[in-house]
Amino acid sequence: MCAAIFVSSDVAFVGLYAVLPEYQGRGLGIALWKHCMDHVAQKNAGLYAVPEQLTTYRDKACFSIEDTRRMLVFESDAPLDTSDLVQSMGNVIIVPIEKDQLADEVIQYDSTVVRYSRRELLRATFKEPDSVAFAGLDKFDRKVVGYVCLRTNNIGKAMAGPLYADNDAVAELLMCCAIRQFKPAINKGLLFMPLDSCPGGVALATKMKLELHESLPRFFTKAIPDADFAKIYCIHTPNFSPF
Repeated sequence: MCAAIFVSSDVAFVGLYAVLPEYQGRGLGIALWKHCMDHVAQKNAGLYAVPEQLTTYRDKACFSIEDTRRMLVFESDAPLDTSDLVQSMGNVIIVPIEKDQLADEVIQYDSTVVRYSRRELLRATFKEPDSVAFAGLDKFDRKVVGYVCLRTNNIGKAMAGPLYADNDAVAELLMCCAIRQFKPAINKGLLFMPLDSCPGGVALATKMKLELHESLPRFFTKAIPDADFAKIYCIHTPNFSPF
């Protein structure tokens, strides 16, 4: 399998590239890769490079532009302890993203972070089975100041993403509330993937007592997409999006 998804009108992202061991060496991987690259055509494309394939992507597959930012993969198999996280804020309330109006406001907030609209993706994310989604609202003007989604991955472990917030305190409060409402995170641990350009995201992983497993570089074929990286505490998914 291999996925090449257009995340905006001019940027694609490549992920989920794998072939079962018993079928490797038969040209299937190359054929899948070529099909995906034909789909991307001349658009800017990005990916997260696993260490063993880094030189292949960079030197042979034209992903020659390396971002200075890296994705950090934090993980824990133990039940999560939220006692060190921000428990409440006098000017921020946390509410489930359930109503269409609030979803639209969160989608608008998201577009200010990533610089384009992800309406269809986020609407699907908010309704995904075995998931929770919460927004942080300013108590006085009801303005969105951050949001978080937690879901289960293919082995049943909780996975965060996105977690976008105006500041560290809001990000911690969102995670604290989401974890408490999501049993897989409480019982089985968490996968959390911040970019190293957001110190607050790294500090949050440390406060949750997660272990750093990998540091993955980001490569693009034409240019590094812009975003409000200070607000990206945890990316959406490494398989389908640079943010």
